[in-house]
Order: sequence, then C-alpha cells, then structure tokens
Amino acid sequence: MTRQYKSRFEELVAKLSDLKREKEDNKSKIDSLDEALAALEEEHKQIEKEKIDQIQGLRKQIDDMSQEFANMLKSTLEKMSDRIKEANKQWEDDNDGGVLKHFDNTQLK
Repeated sequence: MTRQYKSRFEELVAKLSDLKREKEDNKSKIDSLDEALAALEEEHKQIEKEKIDQIQGLRKQIDDMSQEFANMLKSTLEKMSDRIKEANKQWEDDNDGGVLKHFDNTQLK
C-alpha cells in the first residue's frame, strides 16, 4: 500500500510540476500577446491620426481651390459684364443716329 501511495504521490507531483510549467508557459505567451496587442493598438492609433491629418489637409486644399475657383468665376463675370456694357454702349451710340435718321425720314414723307 505504501508503495502504491508513493507511486501515486510521485505521479501527482510530476503532474503538478507539468501543470505549473504549462501555466508559466501560458502566462508568458499571454504576456507576449498582450505586448503585441498594445503595439498593434498604438500602431493603429498612429495610422488613424495620420489619416485624419491627411483628410484635414485635403479638405483645406479643396476649400482653397474652391475659393480660388469662385474668385476666378467672379473675375470672369465682372469682365464679361464690363464687355457687355461696352458693347451695348457702342451699339447704342452707333444705332441712335441711324434710328433718328430713319425716324426723321419716315416723318417727312
């Protein structure tokens, strides 16, 4: 009985030792995985920050280009308005005399 007891006790001690070693191995794996997770989270945050900065830069660039385009359109509209006014004035100057002559000729008859 003592021999069986000692044999069983040694088996349990060996099993306990194996389980403790396995526990330590698992703990070290968990620690390394936690470190890897923390590194990945940090990398993700950094990439996200860079993308947000890039988006903000592109939005500013779009706003600047939009403002430039609006200014170009305004300038073009002003130039076209000035040219139309000049053309209308010239047409009125050229045609007022002709219309008056035509009006005078039709009244005299």
